[in-house]
Amino acid sequence: MLNHIKKAFTLVELLVVIGIIALLISILMPALTKARSAAVSVSCMSNLRQINLAFVQYAMDYKNYICPGYAPGNDPVTGAFGGDRPWHERLAKVGPNSPKNYLPWANDFWDRGVWLCPAETRQFVYHDYCVNLWICGMGPYPQIYNYNFHRYNELTAPRDRVIIVSEANSTQVGSSGYGLPLQDPPMDAFRHDGMKWINFLYADGSVRPMSWDEAYNHDVYGPGYNTSDLTSRFYVGVWFPR
Repeated sequence: MLNHIKKAFTLVELLVVIGIIALLISILMPALTKARSAAVSVSCMSNLRQINLAFVQYAMDYKNYICPGYAPGNDPVTGAFGGDRPWHERLAKVGPNSPKNYLPWANDFWDRGVWLCPAETRQFVYHDYCVNLWICGMGPYPQIYNYNFHRYNELTAPRDRVIIVSEANSTQVGSSGYGLPLQDPPMDAFRHDGMKWINFLYADGSVRPMSWDEAYNHDVYGPGYNTSDLTSRFYVGVWFPR
């Protein structure tokens, strides 16, 4: 009668298997993290492309004018005149008296959809993208903006003119527009690829990322001014006085 010997892993073999698994995880985790970061960035860029479609629709309805950053209008909830209203109220139905509904809007943070970068974690923000107030225009601060609204066909080098910039960092929570004064440290939220990249929507409809080094590599006004290649993309073709 044959004796049946039960075979089992030895402790050494088990440790070798565990070591191999740990090595594979250490190799794969950076790649998986990078892939997830890339997917988040692509989703953010998709949001910006959808916002661009809303801007184009707005321009078609309003004689080629770019949707203003802040301009006189009525409160979308009460319908009463509410002074200068932010741009997102012109593109989304945020209340029963909203003028248009180019993009869906939800009062719940988690259902905000295209209005939030998928990398956003602050639940108290209004939305996650800012318009370029130098181009889109703004009612307050007449010494700087003076309701400086523009049509698309007025922009010089539209491929280099930013329409939407990713939302500012925690010092500018809830802001709707990006404008003067620029600050050091900068207000921008470089959220993608390990906080190295920021996404922009340009006037020609393209969406492209920019690295920190590209955005703040040098100061054209000298030390103390946060003005570089990034800032030049915010202007229409003339330099505003400081």
